[in-house]
Amino acid sequence: MESVDIPLIVGLKEVVNKDNREGKNCEEGGTGGCSLISHESPVKFFWLYSISVGLDGVDGLLARLLNQESKLGAVLDMVTDRLSTLFLIMVLARKDILSLAQAAACAGVDVGSHWIWMIYKNAQGEHHKETGGKGIVKGVLNAYYGNRMFMLSLCACSELFYLLLFVKHAGGARGKALDAAVWGAGVGWGVKQVTNVAQIAEAARKLDR
Repeated sequence: MESVDIPLIVGLKEVVNKDNREGKNCEEGGTGGCSLISHESPVKFFWLYSISVGLDGVDGLLARLLNQESKLGAVLDMVTDRLSTLFLIMVLARKDILSLAQAAACAGVDVGSHWIWMIYKNAQGEHHKETGGKGIVKGVLNAYYGNRMFMLSLCACSELFYLLLFVKHAGGARGKALDAAVWGAGVGWGVKQVTNVAQIAEAARKLDR
């Protein structure tokens, strides 16, 4: 009997949870990015999304512990991450928290940087978390991929920044603590965008050869 791929099951549970957040109905004229839960209960949406982000971290940990790492798992992990962030950006745009231009820029940098980095690393036969580059770009990428806790913190801040914007504007939450959390997560989000641009620069430089 073939062994059960536990990390893949956890990853699929993450996707199912995202699908459940989307709900069964949307406002008239809405799109797939319009979440029933996000309209009716912003706080519930916040926690369901947070659970999905947590599951995303668990599947990778289980893959390493159970020696079940694979190229398929790495690709699916990247795809579900990007779809998750894209969904959240669409919700923010749908609620006019982000303008269409801002949403397009955020989605473009996020999806584009990871896509071109994955293409480049696959062409090199390397894992997408292996570093490279030179000068400032190398320093940024080494700092990002070389320290797993730093990388996870930036990824968490990036998602948390969007989530807190949602809770603050869509949920009507107020308070200095929330404002401070938005600001703090925003700093992490900003640093994450620097790493995204570094990925684009390094991958484009190498692929152009």
